[in-house]
Amino acid sequence: MSDGETVTIRPGVKLDSNQNPVATTGTTFKIDGCVVEPLGSDESTDYGRNGTATRLKIYAPNPVGRAITATDVAVVRGLDWQIEGDADLWIDDDPDLSGPVFTIYRGKG
Repeated sequence: MSDGETVTIRPGVKLDSNQNPVATTGTTFKIDGCVVEPLGSDESTDYGRNGTATRLKIYAPNPVGRAITATDVAVVRGLDWQIEGDADLWIDDDPDLSGPVFTIYRGKG
């Protein structure tokens, strides 16, 4: 795990009822002091395609700019990552260690 990293959260896109991309609303903001935990890669051979999906878990300090949702995009280490679901709240005995936690992923192939 690494700590002290900066993660940028920006609005992404979602699909409407006709499967057309629609920009989401919200502001872009940076979160300093995040802990980044690698979760490894999964290899997929579904539907005759080969590919990998890499996942990271992000522990962010409280407070952050706004709620982090599945339609947002996280920029970590200079790369765009998709957010898996909405952020949960990590609660620790030490309030300084509590804050949002979310999983991000990138796919290849």
